[in-house]
Amino acid sequence: MTNTIRYNIDNIAIQNMRDNPIEETDYVYATGVRGFVKRRRAIADNRSARRDKKVDAKVQLKTAKAQSKIGRADAKKITAQSKIESAKSDAAMARSLGASPKKSNMGLYIGLGVGALVLIGAAFYFLKKKK
Repeated sequence: MTNTIRYNIDNIAIQNMRDNPIEETDYVYATGVRGFVKRRRAIADNRSARRDKKVDAKVQLKTAKAQSKIGRADAKKITAQSKIESAKSDAAMARSLGASPKKSNMGLYIGLGVGALVLIGAAFYFLKKKK
């Protein structure tokens, strides 16, 4: 009878320590050295698997960022090439239309000057006429 009770208590203690080990020594006493080594190995494997996942995710993120930078650079290059081509076509069109050199604005300046003189003269005339 005492052996049965002791066996049940030991099984409950082993199960409890497996689920919630407080210290490594408790686990060693409950499962023996083989169970302890097996548990430590499983924990290390899980930890390394999580670490590998993080590293893989970081590598994938970096490659995705690099690919997007390359894509943006290619887009900028294509845009620049299209602007160069449009500038070349505009220059060719201007040459074909025979665009004349820049015209002088001398006539505009002379007209503005004469107009100003007429206004000043009219104002002077009306001022003298009142007296």
